[in-house]
Amino acid sequence: MEETDSDGARQTQDRINAYWNYRSETYDGDGGHAIQNEEKRPVWLNTLRGLLTPAPADVLDVGTGTGFLALLLAELGHRVTGVDLSEGMLTKARQKAARLGAAAVPSTFRVGDAVDPPLPPASVDVVISRHVLWTLHDPVRAIRNWRRLVRPGGRIIAIDGLWRLRTHQPTVPVPLPGAEATADTVKAPAPWRAAWNEHYGAVGSELPLFATEEIEPSMAAFRDAGFPDAQLSRLAEIERIEQESTPDRAPATPRFVISAQVHA
Repeated sequence: MEETDSDGARQTQDRINAYWNYRSETYDGDGGHAIQNEEKRPVWLNTLRGLLTPAPADVLDVGTGTGFLALLLAELGHRVTGVDLSEGMLTKARQKAARLGAAAVPSTFRVGDAVDPPLPPASVDVVISRHVLWTLHDPVRAIRNWRRLVRPGGRIIAIDGLWRLRTHQPTVPVPLPGAEATADTVKAPAPWRAAWNEHYGAVGSELPLFATEEIEPSMAAFRDAGFPDAQLSRLAEIERIEQESTPDRAPATPRFVISAQVHA
């Protein structure tokens, strides 16, 4: 999540922070945001193993939220720092880390701007994010700053999805097994939807990747940040397991990962 010197950008970020502080209480209750069953965990762990070098590595998780990536990476043996501007999200992340105890390498969670993380240059092997690109006010600036933090030979990894495609889908009826959908079985809007409309409805037009329906703008941000050879992969297994955990959100949101190598 982002913070800049201009008044307009600060106001935008204040709205974004307000939404995520509010959302922190229910965020992990959404099947697409948390590990809620044991079928989901190995899919994510295997995906992350394929994206990172073998543990241990020093990893910075920008826009960590409730610590989804940070805690999985710690479980794999990496040394992880998670930063976020939402105190509410960080509180949840710390609570989850405490419950893990000795089952994983301890993670550190601190307040920090995803666009300009508070770490020294060349201090980590990997900068990683999940579902962050779309909510950045200046994604090119963010990627340039991430590059500065990565040691030569390290990498930047951005996991995201084409969320705008899902907003075009009609409300999906959710009947009981074996029953036909009727007007009475249409799922009601989520309680957080009003807060979403209030905050992101006011700032969405200021976020370059907020409403994109294609992967290319995200790839262009990496190229503009100095990574002409950034690699793109579709996360088919992640799409499958996330769809299974939220079957009412048909069709599955396209998920992808962009990986960029940092050279000397």
